[in-house]
Amino acid sequence: MLHRRLYRQVILNIIFFTILMIVFFNSWALDSDKYQVMHIVSDTATYNRDQHTIIYEGNVQADQGSSKIDGDKLIVYQNSDDKNKIKQIIIFGEPAHYSSLPEADKPRLFVEALKITYDPNLKTVLLEGHGKVSQDGNIFSGPHIWYDMVNGVVHSLTDKNIKGNERTEMIIQPQESAPKK
Repeated sequence: MLHRRLYRQVILNIIFFTILMIVFFNSWALDSDKYQVMHIVSDTATYNRDQHTIIYEGNVQADQGSSKIDGDKLIVYQNSDDKNKIKQIIIFGEPAHYSSLPEADKPRLFVEALKITYDPNLKTVLLEGHGKVSQDGNIFSGPHIWYDMVNGVVHSLTDKNIKGNERTEMIIQPQESAPKK
């Protein structure tokens, strides 16, 4: 009986955390952030008009509303049309970090990996190398974490080419505190 209750609780926790992760990724930032000015500072910046890229290197920090990014190198790929719309953003670091407020009344969301790739057209995010997403004590980590925002699919996998045994891990905080004695 106790075994069944424990098993059911574990399943409910996994379902809750999966839903929580979908909510996290679907709303990585406040809606108002996209209307805020983006401020980027770095040691160097290189704009290549022919390759439609902007490369920021050395202590890169970018802020836009509640969203913050920092790392060693940030590459912005733009479409080749006249509008130069962003095609992809990649940030590298040891690790690179992203944080944001998903909603005004929710705890801050923290993301880190050696390489974070965001594709706004495909609406995908890829965390490569020690990927970690955390919010309010809940943690989802793995060597490679891929998120498809359109379909709400989160996939974590091990890179067979990298030595070591880093695996996917979830830490889920209890929904209720323990009863007082």
